[in-house]
Amino acid sequence: MIPTTEMAEIIQLTQTINEQQKILAAALARLVGVEEFINQSLNLLETWDKYIDFKKSSVSPSYLAHQLQATRNHLEKLSGSSGMDAVGVRDWAMANLTVDSAKRLISQLSACYAWAKNSKLIEANPFAGMASEIKLPHSKKISTGDREIEPFTATERDSIIEAFKTNRFCHPFTSRNHLHSNYAAYVQFLFYTGCRPSEAIGLQWKNIDFDKQTIIFREAVVQSPRGRIRKEGLKTQSFRRFKINGQLHQILEGTKPLNCSASILVFPAAEGGFIVQDNFRKRVWKKILEGLGLEYRVPYQTRHTFITLCLDKGIDAKDIAQWVGNSPEIIYKHYAGSRHNLQVPEI
Repeated sequence: MIPTTEMAEIIQLTQTINEQQKILAAALARLVGVEEFINQSLNLLETWDKYIDFKKSSVSPSYLAHQLQATRNHLEKLSGSSGMDAVGVRDWAMANLTVDSAKRLISQLSACYAWAKNSKLIEANPFAGMASEIKLPHSKKISTGDREIEPFTATERDSIIEAFKTNRFCHPFTSRNHLHSNYAAYVQFLFYTGCRPSEAIGLQWKNIDFDKQTIIFREAVVQSPRGRIRKEGLKTQSFRRFKINGQLHQILEGTKPLNCSASILVFPAAEGGFIVQDNFRKRVWKKILEGLGLEYRVPYQTRHTFITLCLDKGIDAKDIAQWVGNSPEIIYKHYAGSRHNLQVPEI
């Protein structure tokens, strides 16, 4: 017969072994669960949506609405292609998109799957390094200054403004709400401040201080998945001050309604609310450029025009950069470098 003390030790040892077996079994179960989770196949769209949920708080609403939504639209077209691997996605992109759009898609998927790998959702990033293999045509590598900055001359600027003011290219029976002159002050403001259109669209009368002769840009209107919204802060800074000269003072004084509240938009759409930039560009801006026989350029070129004409006047790039919210380096690189008509002085 086993002594009582030995029996107690055997029982305690058995209990310890049982507890250890339970702990080991639980650990193995967790390990198997993790492995099954890692090995489960998330499709492209599911992985992308998880990535966007993670990114939402760190990207601008406009980037989310335009760039990231564009990628999702491409992935929706691929959602029915079960079993397609990364190479298949790349080949589809090259066959159905422009080269730069295909490269952008693969770059964004690589970032998405790098996040998924770091988040333990997958074991490897199948898109890693793939975008670098997609070579853009030489024409796509032209510098930003040559490809995108196409300013108007002072004469062209003045003819555009005059056409807006006089409704020169309106149909004779155009209704009051659709007259081009409704946007004359807005266009002048863009040309004479060099601000971004999104900054002018969101400007309220509380941002205009006639006593201090100052405009304060601190918000922009951007497109989000929920529509147009007001976003605090500017593209490169939290706010920016701009001095009102005589030219701007006249424009703003002539625009300000009587007894207007501080929250009223300085440049509302003719029917009220925010100006919809795409509608303005297609229905008004484009029509005036065509009527004047000018090469089509987007309204953002008003900003490029202001900066370029300031440089032509001999204004220091540091001052221009402060006015428009760029760095002097950007002004020198992309604007001063694009002035091909400069004459070499006789020294």
